[in-house]
Amino acid sequence: MKKRLPELPRLVSSSAEISGRKEILVCGCTGLKHYSDEMVIIGTPEGQTEISGKKLVMRWAGYGKLLISGELSSVTLR
Repeated sequence: MKKRLPELPRLVSSSAEISGRKEILVCGCTGLKHYSDEMVIIGTPEGQTEISGKKLVMRWAGYGKLLISGELSSVTLR
């Protein structure tokens, strides 16, 4: 008999944790809409999260989460 891995709960909302102006962790991501070193647009259940700044880099992605670092200038929810 095969062992089944437990299903991860699906997030019905998103959240973000910002560390100073250097890093942001967005949870509840549904997709990456745009990625450049000056703007990242992330799809979420509520809409889109736009992160702008300079030297933006995606450091980690997985399990519906994205970690972006760089010189953050704004975070906009649309």
